[in-house]
Amino acid sequence: ARLRAQFAATQPATGWAEMPARRGAKGKQRRPEQPTGGASSDEDSDGAVEKLAAEAQDALLRGAPSLLGRSDAVSGQELAVKRTVDLNAAATSNSAVNCVAWHPNGQLALTAGFDKTLRLFRVDGTRNTLLQSVHLPKLQVASAAFSSDGARAFACGRGRQWACVDLHSGRATMMPSLPGREEAGYREVVPSPDGAT
Repeated sequence: ARLRAQFAATQPATGWAEMPARRGAKGKQRRPEQPTGGASSDEDSDGAVEKLAAEAQDALLRGAPSLLGRSDAVSGQELAVKRTVDLNAAATSNSAVNCVAWHPNGQLALTAGFDKTLRLFRVDGTRNTLLQSVHLPKLQVASAAFSSDGARAFACGRGRQWACVDLHSGRATMMPSLPGREEAGYREVVPSPDGAT
């Protein structure tokens, strides 16, 4: 319960993750199982994790037909996968792609890597059109992410430099380091969910 509350506090829009009520064999809703009281807290948490994993697998398998375009149910032992066009097929990278990030609206994605270029794609699964390409001349990108409002993208390399890219204008602003921070370098960009930092 504590972990769920912490997740809900950091991820405000979690309605999509709510599990539908499960029904028993006779169509009645099941009540959540109550702990028996004889197990230790570690055993309780292990059991809760296993139960949550089983429920997530059931939900995935129930939703698979709509994702795969099939109407028949997927068994618990088999999951069909449909191959689609590569995300960056419209504009491949000249080096390894180090990061892929999804826009908050779920319809855009970015790729970036050591070729110092951040590419923004409209994701449709058939063409994945390149919308914008921003070259960052002094930054071999190791990590990139969208801001929570989706208006900007942030990228960092292995050193202390990082960049903020305004997606509306396509202008990149290079930042030498974060004021007051003493790290030798940055490895990952993670914007705050509330958009404040």
